[in-house]
Amino acid sequence: MFSFFCKKCNSISYSSSHIRYQNTNRCPYCNAEGLVELSDFRIGEIMVALGYIDRNTLKKCLELQKSVQKMLGQMFIENHYINPDELNHILKIQREAA
Repeated sequence: MFSFFCKKCNSISYSSSHIRYQNTNRCPYCNAEGLVELSDFRIGEIMVALGYIDRNTLKKCLELQKSVQKMLGQMFIENHYINPDELNHILKIQREAA
């Protein structure tokens, strides 16, 4: 089962097929184009999928996390990648998609 997130209406939809095998990447709820596949429900992967950070930034933060032993969401807030409201939104997506 694959999960998809719509940036426009904040809905999560599901499909048995990968997005590249579907006829359209439109949201089934609002018909907006550009669904994002949530293939991995880790907070960093969701942030990359939603465009908050890129893979290089995620890799750097994961390396830093090992030495400072903080939660990744807290590190993203402290480094001004996201604010607390955005973190709550991302965590909501993570819970709903899992």
